[in-house]
Amino acid sequence: MSPEPIAALPAAPPPKKKTSGCLIALFIVGGLALLLCLGGSVALWLASRTETGRKVLQTVEKSVKLAEKGINAPGAAEMRAAGCPQAVVLDMRDTLDVVSGFFDAGVMDLEAEGLQGAVLLCQGPFGSELPDCDGLASVYVEAVAPAQPFMVVVKRQGARTSNCERRYAADGAFIEELNRRK
Repeated sequence: MSPEPIAALPAAPPPKKKTSGCLIALFIVGGLALLLCLGGSVALWLASRTETGRKVLQTVEKSVKLAEKGINAPGAAEMRAAGCPQAVVLDMRDTLDVVSGFFDAGVMDLEAEGLQGAVLLCQGPFGSELPDCDGLASVYVEAVAPAQPFMVVVKRQGARTSNCERRYAADGAFIEELNRRK
């Protein structure tokens, strides 16, 4: 008697494909980001329904428009060409209009305070060589020929105090130093 042949074992099923750990992490991060966006949207919607929330949102919108206007204002490109990496020219009335919604007692009289006209802001990275206020004032007067006195502020990013803060007449003549805390 011959031994019976051993029956062939059935083939093992192919191994199940496993989900990669990176893919799981990506799903978790994506889900958290989606929850954060939804939560932020709900919070923004709720804030927009209150008077203070509307004021804050309007102020943010006005600030963005003011910054865009200041970057593209007459004289800003000439200030950048004169060595000011970040140059902005802001009108004091526009600047005061941005924050006026938060003052119950009203806003100051710019002419009485001597603050009418433009504010030239020049900012650059720490350690960079920035132009001085007098140089920027002459560049601005040559480029724009302003009708009102203006202020110039030069500051390095991260510095507590500015390099200079000065007020000039419409013709570029120096009037006064503004940063009294030295």
